[in-house]
Amino acid sequence: MSENKFEPPPPYTSGPPNPPPPNPPPGFVPPQPPVAVVVTINLGPNPARLTCPNCHRDIITATNTTAGLLTWVLCGTLAFVGLFWGPCLLPFCIDSCKDVEHSCPNCGTVLGIYKRIGN
Repeated sequence: MSENKFEPPPPYTSGPPNPPPPNPPPGFVPPQPPVAVVVTINLGPNPARLTCPNCHRDIITATNTTAGLLTWVLCGTLAFVGLFWGPCLLPFCIDSCKDVEHSCPNCGTVLGIYKRIGN
């Protein structure tokens, strides 16, 4: 049998020491990282006038209704009380039972959703 002999790696050598950083001049203020500002917009069930944060135009939001939690709760309640052969689907036909999605008519960015129940 042959023996495998490994040599240890060569020792690490350190280079010249780094000089200390120069002292800043008096009154120097280091630059601060940019701060992200999040603007929350309280949107209701009706179109709203605002400035689009994406395209920066003054707009009136385009709205689209979608089935949300209230729609499903009303459907389940109507089915539970025995109205399951059609009347339980009425909340899906009534816009005031649905959530409202607001978007920019210019660039199509979704700006927010008004939820009837929940957040």
